[in-house]
Amino acid sequence: MSKVLYQEFQVQRGTISSRPSKVIKTPYVADVRMINSHSEDECLAHTPSLGCNGMVDKNASVFMVEKDRKSKAKCRYTVIASEITEKGQRYVVGVDPTLAETVGQDILTQGVIAGFRAKSLDKQFTYEDCRFDFKGITTSNEPFICEVKNVSIAVYENIRPSQMKKQDYSAREYDSKIAIFPSGFKPKGQTHSERAVKQTKRLTEIKKEHPEVRCLILYVIQRDDIASFQISRGDKIYLDTIKEAVSSNVEVAAVSVNWILDEERNTLTPQVHNKLVKVSIDDNI
Repeated sequence: MSKVLYQEFQVQRGTISSRPSKVIKTPYVADVRMINSHSEDECLAHTPSLGCNGMVDKNASVFMVEKDRKSKAKCRYTVIASEITEKGQRYVVGVDPTLAETVGQDILTQGVIAGFRAKSLDKQFTYEDCRFDFKGITTSNEPFICEVKNVSIAVYENIRPSQMKKQDYSAREYDSKIAIFPSGFKPKGQTHSERAVKQTKRLTEIKKEHPEVRCLILYVIQRDDIASFQISRGDKIYLDTIKEAVSSNVEVAAVSVNWILDEERNTLTPQVHNKLVKVSIDDNI
């Protein structure tokens, strides 16, 4: 199957020894034991995804990119991915939310989404009180607005963690998971992200007022051990907002990224299959 190839990242391997860091007491910084490093035994690393369901917590095996040497930031590295071993399979999951936008731009311009290819785009577009990742023109001369959402979490069932603990998934293939967004369950009346809800509502309004504008929510799934994508049942507010958006012709697409590790060169390269991941927004699946 053909793939679209993107830029590679030079990476440093490490193991999380503590998050939050013992030096900088914030959950966005971790102490990381370096692997195959001749310069230092431990470093400070920025963890933009926090713990990411354990993938960036103590003892996790991670990949980092080094920041510009001229940077005055206290963290020399940023954690961009985690290495997972499950059912005899070893694979990489991207955990840096900012990379979803980076890869998302290429997805739009390379025409990975059938019937949607950008011939021009601008980053960080503000419409009234909302900021979106991209706006532009498609190769069919249609104006568009696109918001990219990062997806790093996948589960075997879109159910509560307490229910999952009672299930036996030992017979399931490791790559049969469901990618979900957002992750976790919120109490009734609460949402994981007011910003995401607000952006979705604004896209719905734009589509209703300007039907000629293509409004797209693109979920970039930074792992390929999945069979489908679902909106989490754990955030009813976001789920209902997405359902209203889709009924108003806001487009929703999900694309899976496969992170290719070259252990000899210490590089990670994101690749994308030229097909969309099946998307479900039905809370009665």
